[in-house]
Amino acid sequence: FEQIPDRIVTIGTGLTATAIELDLLDRMIVCDRYSVLDNHSIFNDLRNKVGSEQILASGSAYSTGLESVKVDIWRMTEDLYLEKGIDVKGVDRLDVEDIAIFITGTPTNINQLYEDLSESKLSYKHILRWDTIDSYDSLIEMVRTMSLVMKGEVDPHVDEMESIVDYIDTILSGNPGVNRREAFYVTYSGGELKVGNFGSLANSMIEAAGGISITNDASMSKTYAANIPKLIEDHGTDVVIFVDDVLASNESSMDTLRKSLGGQDVKLVRLDPLWNNYCIESMNGVWAMACAMYSDAYPDVFVGDVPVMSNDYDDDVVLFAVAGILGAAMIAVLAYLYFRS
Repeated sequence: FEQIPDRIVTIGTGLTATAIELDLLDRMIVCDRYSVLDNHSIFNDLRNKVGSEQILASGSAYSTGLESVKVDIWRMTEDLYLEKGIDVKGVDRLDVEDIAIFITGTPTNINQLYEDLSESKLSYKHILRWDTIDSYDSLIEMVRTMSLVMKGEVDPHVDEMESIVDYIDTILSGNPGVNRREAFYVTYSGGELKVGNFGSLANSMIEAAGGISITNDASMSKTYAANIPKLIEDHGTDVVIFVDDVLASNESSMDTLRKSLGGQDVKLVRLDPLWNNYCIESMNGVWAMACAMYSDAYPDVFVGDVPVMSNDYDDDVVLFAVAGILGAAMIAVLAYLYFRS
């Protein structure tokens, strides 16, 4: 880009969270409505700005919300240019270069939104879109891209996201007597349990956390229905199962998972929804996964209130405390960076 855009639009909860963590909230003019509806505390200040119409948030990347996204962006663009003494309603065409738009969603929807915004009378020149992020490394690159576009430099969060992985690997590699823990990610869709595979972000995070995903299968889709009892039979009850938040929040789906385990004592770890998302918070998810897999072997290193669920799962399951894990993660990162330097 020839210049750093003044304003930012984020369509996608993970992108909005990332923009907030990059200290871009005061430059945000439009986001999607699901970011506002998310009850995570990271969005508290966002909700206040939407309530005062400093930020508009009536649309989404779903087909039913695309028109509202465009209307919000056009309205805020008109207001911004009026402040500069330009009435965009009176121009035949205007190239908009001081607003950057970041979008995630299905290819069909985000491509349609891209075409509508780049080819309209107000032609937006800085639109970045992702229809999938299939690995933790790709997620880091997304954060790097947003920070470069909006700040002109790589934000320190990028190094933190990378260093968490390096730190975990350094600890585990330094003790070959400790076996890498086997694990897999489980979600629920289409009326059945599905496990993570190549192309699944959560699956990639297991490996970033030093684990071995036992459900990788190049012949299958990025999530697929697997024989969970057979997985436990083949790999033993020492396997760690990382449970999608939507699945963990549904008692009926959890009953299905419990039955598939046949009453065996297998560690279940509930994932915060922002961990398995397109945002910086995934760094905390990687650290939480490492704690879940290796706190027994390294009690003084991998510490924290890991969200372990028994097969007697009930409603009072405690999510990993984000503030606590962030503090532990940052201490670990700083220690690692100190020794690396």
